[in-house]
Amino acid sequence: AAQVTHIPHVQTFGYVVTEPPPMPKIDVEKAIKLGVRPSPKYRLLKIGQCVLNDDGTDMVHPNQVFCSDGDGRGRKVAIIGDTCFVSESMKNISKDCDVLVHEATLIEELKSQARMRGHSTAAMAGRVAKEVNAKVLALNHISGRHELLQGADVLVKSAEGVCSSRGDSPGCPVVAAYDFMELVIPRNGFSFDKQLEQ
Repeated sequence: AAQVTHIPHVQTFGYVVTEPPPMPKIDVEKAIKLGVRPSPKYRLLKIGQCVLNDDGTDMVHPNQVFCSDGDGRGRKVAIIGDTCFVSESMKNISKDCDVLVHEATLIEELKSQARMRGHSTAAMAGRVAKEVNAKVLALNHISGRHELLQGADVLVKSAEGVCSSRGDSPGCPVVAAYDFMELVIPRNGFSFDKQLEQ
């Protein structure tokens, strides 16, 4: 968690939830060449413990038998609620998140009103998503004046306009979140760059 700015005298935090990386896979051929046949020793290797080979003559280290491609990383979600300014510490812990949930109370034309009330615009959320290299931006805490579908679309387009200008990468998709919405994050996170190349 890290502090963000909302209104004076109200302490507000953003949060990051990171899933532990999946257990590495054992390259069975490598393990057998080193003298460790499939057995409960594989479980010990996966959790990082060295084991004796099957004939008891040599220690086998986990990094000697892990698959070289690796199993990836855990998924990461950053949640930033009421804020008109996201601190550098919050941005740092949000880096490369799979999903950034960020409030987008008003449109950019009402930026001064949003800041005065301690809130963000969709474009402000888009800038944060760009800075932290978020894979997906989910806008929430949308003002009642924008609840109609076309109002939410204006906010999404505003955030996309900022997110999509990432230089050589395509930017992140933006969605307007709603109550009880479910967003499935694939194991090892999103990989839109690979999908776009196909």
